[in-house]
Amino acid sequence: MAQMGENNPHWKGDGVKYRGLHMWLQRKKPKTGICNICGKTKKTVWASIDGKYPRRLAHYIELCVGCHHVYDNVYQKIWSTRRMRYGR
Repeated sequence: MAQMGENNPHWKGDGVKYRGLHMWLQRKKPKTGICNICGKTKKTVWASIDGKYPRRLAHYIELCVGCHHVYDNVYQKIWSTRRMRYGR
């Protein structure tokens, strides 16, 4: 049987990359399909509570895509990038 978690020789601790972290979350913290902000039952994604990505399950909340964009301030980031690129 393969060793899981910290006992695995390939364990990287908090230095794991994006895909590996999401696979770990998927195994350890199954989604309910209910957004933690709006409470609606929709397709959900995991969001870090502060933009850092440690391997601590309590550090992630389940959000619908719309709430995730607002939570991460995605729209503001898109417009600031466009202003920098096009000089507006």
